[in-house]
Amino acid sequence: MITHDIDNYNETFFRLWLHNIDGVYNNTYRILINHFKTAANVYNADFRELNNVLCGSDIALTIYNSKALEYTERLLQKLSSENISILHPLDAEYPDKLLHISAPPEILYIKGKLPKSINSSKNNIAIIGSRNPDSYGREYAKSFSYTLAKQGINIISGLAKGIDSYGHQGALAAGGCTIAVLGCGINNIYPLQNYKLYEEIPEKGAIISEYAPNTPPNAYQFPERNRIISALSDGILVVEAKKKSGSLITCNHALAQGKPIYAIPGRIGDALSEGTNALIYDGALCTTCPEDIIECLKGEVTDREELYDKNTAALFSPDEIKIISLLSLDDTYVDTLINRSGLGVTKTINTLLTLREKGVIKETAKGYYIRNIMYKSI
Repeated sequence: MITHDIDNYNETFFRLWLHNIDGVYNNTYRILINHFKTAANVYNADFRELNNVLCGSDIALTIYNSKALEYTERLLQKLSSENISILHPLDAEYPDKLLHISAPPEILYIKGKLPKSINSSKNNIAIIGSRNPDSYGREYAKSFSYTLAKQGINIISGLAKGIDSYGHQGALAAGGCTIAVLGCGINNIYPLQNYKLYEEIPEKGAIISEYAPNTPPNAYQFPERNRIISALSDGILVVEAKKKSGSLITCNHALAQGKPIYAIPGRIGDALSEGTNALIYDGALCTTCPEDIIECLKGEVTDREELYDKNTAALFSPDEIKIISLLSLDDTYVDTLINRSGLGVTKTINTLLTLREKGVIKETAKGYYIRNIMYKSI
C-alpha cells in the first residue's frame, strides 16, 4: 500500500480526495465521515475497518486502493488556477444555513465569493420558474430581481435556462449579488447558452456546486440541488410554473425549512401559470410587486415611490403616452400600433424609436414591441 505523511496535507485536502473517488456518493461519504470523524482518518483506515463500516460494499476496496494522492494534488492545483475554492462543514466560512438542513452538502465548490450576508435571515431571495417562459415571465423575473438587488438583497437561482437566467441577469444589471447553484460539476457550464452568465456571476457573487468537478448534468442531481437553493434563501419567488413544474420541488424544500413562498399570479387558462396560481390557492403569498417581498423581509412598510429608478420620472409627450398605453407584456406588432394609435406610419415609428432610446419599451423581435416593466407604469 502507498503511504504518505498526512501531516503534509490538511482536512480539506483529504475531503477533496474522498469526494473524488469514483463510487463515493453523498450517502457513502456521510457514513464514512460520521464514523471516522475526519477524511484523514478515512484515508488511514485499513481495509477491514472500511469494509465493516460500509457493510461489505465493493466501494470499500475502491477506497482502500485509492491511496495515491497525485490526482488530488493536480486537482487542487487546477481548482486554484480557476479561482475555485472549497468549503466543508468544519470550515468557519461554510454557510450556517446549510448546517441546519437534512443532508448538508459535504463539500461546496465555489467560484467567486459568497457574501457575508448569505447568513442573514432577511437578505436572500430565490427566483425560480419555467425553463421556457413567455415575455410576461421573462420581464417580471428580471424586473423583480433588479429591484430586489438594488435594495441589497442577494438573488439565488440555478443558472438554468428561462426564469433562472433572467433572475441572475436582473441582479447583475442592478450591480447586485447573485448566487448560482449548479446541478453538475463546478467546471461544467450548463446549459452552454449561459456561458456569459457563468463568466459574469463570480464577479458579483458566486457559482457553487456540491458535485465533484467534471460531474455531468445528470437529471436526478437537479432536484437534489434545489434543497440548497431553498436553504440559502429566506423566501422563494416563483414567477411562472406549469402544474407539474420542477420549481415545486424547491417549494417543497422551502416549506419543510419554514421558508415563505411568493408567487406572481398569472393569466387564468395559461399553462405557464397553472403552477403559480395553484401555489397562491394553496397559501403562497400573492406577489404583484417587489415591494411585497421587501416589506416581508425587512418587516417594515417601504416607500414604493423611492424604489423606482429616477429615470422613470421623465416626462413623456402625448404621442409617447398613447403608444405606451397600447403596449403590454404581450408582443404587439408595429402595424397594430399604427392602426390603433392613429398617429400614422412615420410618427408611430419615430415615437417607438424614441421610447426605445429611453428604455421604456423593448423590441422583442423585428417589428414587435412590449413595455419594459423595469420602468414605472404611467
